[in-house]
Amino acid sequence: MKRSGHRFGVAALASGLTLYVDSIDASAIMLAIRDSGVLSVQWERLGAAHQLNQELLREARCSRPDAWLVDGAIQVVVDRVRSIRAAEGAVPIVALSKETPRAEALALAAGADAFCRWPEEADVLANRVHALLRRASGVLSLSGARNVEILHATHQLRAGDQLIHLSYPEYLLLARLDKSRNSWVPSAELWALFSPDAARRHDSSLLRMHVLRLRRKLGYWSWVLCTERGKGTMLTDRPNLLGGGS
Repeated sequence: MKRSGHRFGVAALASGLTLYVDSIDASAIMLAIRDSGVLSVQWERLGAAHQLNQELLREARCSRPDAWLVDGAIQVVVDRVRSIRAAEGAVPIVALSKETPRAEALALAAGADAFCRWPEEADVLANRVHALLRRASGVLSLSGARNVEILHATHQLRAGDQLIHLSYPEYLLLARLDKSRNSWVPSAELWALFSPDAARRHDSSLLRMHVLRLRRKLGYWSWVLCTERGKGTMLTDRPNLLGGGS
């Protein structure tokens, strides 16, 4: 297979997810995914990693991908997988390599979530990526608030038939509150989500702004989000807990 010379590619899917492809065959890998029909690709780019990251940031697109595809000689793949895992935590990683038979075991031991022989298994690559993204998306339901779901992978809120985009601060707030559902979370704990600067953590207006915007987006379901002076903020499916909160 003719190699493209590119070492890095970005493929944005119609689902709102983004793939980073680290390979000298980045163009061929993205073409295989696009032509498979399993994943709908909205746009794709090739170039240097730094350049692509800068372009994404200028266009206000999140530069952190929803999954990495890493291809190359197995030792190169192992090193890159370890580096990505250390830098980005639980992001899904698909390792690709033509070396056998120990390549898969080495890649998985290094931290990859899935393995595909490239280019021999080009026809199944998109299916493996799709399955991995589906497992990683982790749809989280707000119990009791029927028809309301947080879609973690895309930072969206599904409310009834509506699909609502959440800003990253709104997503952080909603996800944190859901971890303590039906319990008050002190404002001081929530301020730290939005500003690492200790001097700004007690800027209550910033927190109020995000809560207000989130309640507006929740619309009919805004009752699940409540704030009360002296207690904090709560995400609830039990209206009787709200008392006189607002």
